[in-house]
Amino acid sequence: MKNIEEVIGKHSDSVRGRLVESVAMITKCEDLIVQHYNENQMKTPMHMSVGDESCVAGVVECFREDSYFFGYYRTHSLYLAVARDPYKFFAELLGKKTGSNGGIAGSMHMSSVADGLLNTSALVASTIPLSLGAALSNRLLKEKSYSVVFFGDGAIEEGVFHETLNMAAFFKLPILFVCLDNGLAVDLKGEARQGFKSIKNLVEGYKCEYVFSDNPTVNEAYGAAVQAKRLLSECGTPVFLHMGYYRYLQHIGIGDDFSETNASTFEKRNYRSLELHKKYLKKHPLEVAVSEMVAAGWEKSDVEKSIDRIADITLKAYSKALGDQFSSYGEAEGKVYFD
Repeated sequence: MKNIEEVIGKHSDSVRGRLVESVAMITKCEDLIVQHYNENQMKTPMHMSVGDESCVAGVVECFREDSYFFGYYRTHSLYLAVARDPYKFFAELLGKKTGSNGGIAGSMHMSSVADGLLNTSALVASTIPLSLGAALSNRLLKEKSYSVVFFGDGAIEEGVFHETLNMAAFFKLPILFVCLDNGLAVDLKGEARQGFKSIKNLVEGYKCEYVFSDNPTVNEAYGAAVQAKRLLSECGTPVFLHMGYYRYLQHIGIGDDFSETNASTFEKRNYRSLELHKKYLKKHPLEVAVSEMVAAGWEKSDVEKSIDRIADITLKAYSKALGDQFSSYGEAEGKVYFD
């Protein structure tokens, strides 16, 4: 893989700036959710994105202009990276009519069709075949160049993943499969649930290119996405971008999975290393992104001002959304059923 400076360019401040701002917006929105969720204004279950910010922001920035996007139940990073709209984001979490989906999608089904984010879903792997349909549509209608679908490593164990990858490889469709691999399906590690030798070997058994990036910084994630886009163009096959990352919080919820007070009926506690957890706490994606900006020649004070500005925007967005109205029954029904 090329050096990150070769990919982004030593003087591409606009790209670097957008990347760190995207990570900052995701981080600040997640911080506000943690701060306010127990006030019981947000009724939706939360699958938090803390840890995957760099992976998602890097890929989205690379594919933003020429792709349709699909995601899974951990939607926050993807929605904010694609739509960049914390107001509609919080309004949706609060169930308000001004939300991204009129308040009926909650945390796990957000979309922003106008921005190219066509669907996310709480059903594991369910949007993967939709990305295939979008890729076929793109080939026929030439609306976009690529279809990009995000999913967790647990989705690889679902039949529709294999069916989609098989058809994508057979028809040589330009789909980027982005596996956000935190090594866990709720609280089960891969070796406790996977009957195949490795994800890499499985994917390469198909006519599909494979790219791996382990716990990338946002600039490294962007570089991996650039490499994947080049392979999509040059090889004429789908590409599987395998990105390892550390999930900071519970599978569902706003706390970690070590504290007694954060007990969940859905998952165990202490199923992973507390020592490793403390290690990752010292290298949060936003802190690493700031360090990269400074290393690239930006003044730290300027970067911090930019982040403070985003924090102010997100707080105002949350406060505004709190005062919005809920949909009437008829308005909500109209968004669920098609007449």
